[in-house]
Amino acid sequence: MNYTVTDALGIDATIKLIQEQLYSELIKRWSLTSSSNTNIDGYGRVYKNLKNGRKLPENYKGNGEYEDVFLNDKKDAHFLFLVSDDSKTEDEYVYTNKVKAVFIMDLEKCIDGDDRMDGNAHRDAVEILRNLAVSGKYTITGYETGLEKIFSGYSILGIKYDDLQPYHCFAVLMDLNYKLTDKCS
Repeated sequence: MNYTVTDALGIDATIKLIQEQLYSELIKRWSLTSSSNTNIDGYGRVYKNLKNGRKLPENYKGNGEYEDVFLNDKKDAHFLFLVSDDSKTEDEYVYTNKVKAVFIMDLEKCIDGDDRMDGNAHRDAVEILRNLAVSGKYTITGYETGLEKIFSGYSILGIKYDDLQPYHCFAVLMDLNYKLTDKCS
């Protein structure tokens, strides 16, 4: 399921556009186990919430409730967006933020083949992001692996599966451009 916000503004509006297009492409490529009923979840920008003295990446569910977005082993894959704490501007209108599109997945359920499936997942994500209609809003600057690096600034103590085969976590790094007045519903 693709969990989108209803009325997005600013950076969330741009991320929502990317999220919608990315989700549609990922279910075409990574839905090996269920062709008609995808088992991939998409999330927009997640919050850095403090719980029990730890900072966790969480999705807002509504009614004041949040859920962490670490691996859900009932899903084949999910993706989310982590944003930098600061956005920079040169003209007071267009802002740039360092964003990570994070992918957490069971490689065996998403990638066809049995050799170097992580490399295939990296290639797929970058290729899809590079070719989205909204791709003019961001520049891909690289990708990261390793939970500590990807979730720097967050506590990863709650992660049950430690990025070991078949589970894999990686992030595509982007410089994302947006206006504070951007809207998307």
